[in-house]
Amino acid sequence: MPTYSDLKTKLLDYAYQTNVLITAEFEITSSCNFNCEMCYAKNLDSQLTTKQWFDIFNMAYKNGMLFALLTGGEIFSRPDFIKLYNHLYDLGVKITLFTNGSKLNEKILEALKKRPPEVIAITLYGYDELSYQDFTKTNSFKQVNQAIDKLINSNLNLSLRTIPLPKIYQNIEKIIAYVKSKNLHLGYFLYVSQTNDSFKRLSPKELLDFESKIKSDFPTNVTKTDSKKCSAFISSYFINHQGYMQGCAMMPKPTKKVGDDLLGTFLELKNQWDDLIKKSPCKNCELEQNCMNCVARRYLEGNVLKCSAYLKAIAEEKQNA
Repeated sequence: MPTYSDLKTKLLDYAYQTNVLITAEFEITSSCNFNCEMCYAKNLDSQLTTKQWFDIFNMAYKNGMLFALLTGGEIFSRPDFIKLYNHLYDLGVKITLFTNGSKLNEKILEALKKRPPEVIAITLYGYDELSYQDFTKTNSFKQVNQAIDKLINSNLNLSLRTIPLPKIYQNIEKIIAYVKSKNLHLGYFLYVSQTNDSFKRLSPKELLDFESKIKSDFPTNVTKTDSKKCSAFISSYFINHQGYMQGCAMMPKPTKKVGDDLLGTFLELKNQWDDLIKKSPCKNCELEQNCMNCVARRYLEGNVLKCSAYLKAIAEEKQNA
């Protein structure tokens, strides 16, 4: 008998082949209580109201949405989070939550227990109070640790993940030990953009070592968030905190305010997106299978129409490994 995972994979594959808008990502807030040096979520511009999000959720559902991601900023910082979550859940949508875990309170926990999300994904930035102070510039590890324990005790589906940055890489063994102490698995991102000149990323060799250490300790059920199969403007889209649609969170162009015509906005932006895909400089490259290149990453590396030296170096390191 097929599992839920099998059925979901088939649904997503079908939507990908037929352009059904089955997945949507919603940045419900740009506000975050952490102050991580690499993060873009520092924008405190005006955000959509509860009703405006309800309208967008309803349009998305009517156009085929079955799976949704709520992200930020820190999603639990919105005073109306429970209202937004319950409305989306009651449409029959399977929901994934991206959070830093520090602002989970009892009211939110009870709401999640009554209407369980598909996954709650907490990003780890350390393994104790000092490492969190160093990275997030907050005294938040106690709250994060308590949130993890409460979610485990509530039998909610919890996923932990981390990112490849120097301070985290230096402590990756301790982070891995912390995750193991919770009897959980550790997922990871591989790509982080260069947000400013003073911000330092891992070298390609360090990046692959980062991945290797996680995979060796978590040989099964590893969540890697760098799939080659991108569904942006095919069967998915991203809507930011001001109601502008994008292909994904990393790529702010093309973009347009959704208004009251979600499908029309999607189709208009899809045409522009497809033009960018056609102009890809990566076609027929011998490194393609080992490269993390995509429209968004090339854009963040400086030019969507040119090969990125950083991404190319990572691909070469992988090919020679």
